[in-house]
Amino acid sequence: MKSISIVLIIFLVKFLVSAETKTEVKGSNNCYVSFGGNTIYLKGRGINVITFDPNVPSAIEASVFDTDSYGIVSGGSSASASFLNYMNNFEYQGQIVLIVSVDDSASCLSNEARSFLKKYGIDSIGFRSSFVTVLISDMNYKFTKIRSKYNITESSSSTLDFIYSA
Repeated sequence: MKSISIVLIIFLVKFLVSAETKTEVKGSNNCYVSFGGNTIYLKGRGINVITFDPNVPSAIEASVFDTDSYGIVSGGSSASASFLNYMNNFEYQGQIVLIVSVDDSASCLSNEARSFLKKYGIDSIGFRSSFVTVLISDMNYKFTKIRSKYNITESSSSTLDFIYSA
């Protein structure tokens, strides 16, 4: 039964989800995630975490952790700790979790947060590098990686629609 559920979830993720970060003409960074005909726009830089129910394509929660270098003023290093606290105390079972970078998510990212992301396929994070990882939370509030990708560039314009290429 577990393998059937995982296959169904991979099917849902593959065909219903895309994530993209891009720079608009005006220079503002945007992140959006589309699934099941719904689109969530996140306006924060750093690490964006979107949780949704795989049975009904609707977002449960969207959080932004400003780990950008300018986030030092607004608590960049504490944003890294907040991200880890959020993920280590995750409260939803059986949900899809997308972790997407926007603009610079690396400058104030702690070694502990980097280690957490590395466990799920994000091996290298640099200045303005792009990454997305898709996880599922199990009944013990632990995560299993479904897919992940990173692209080390010095540009915040990158499309992360790799999910469709599986």
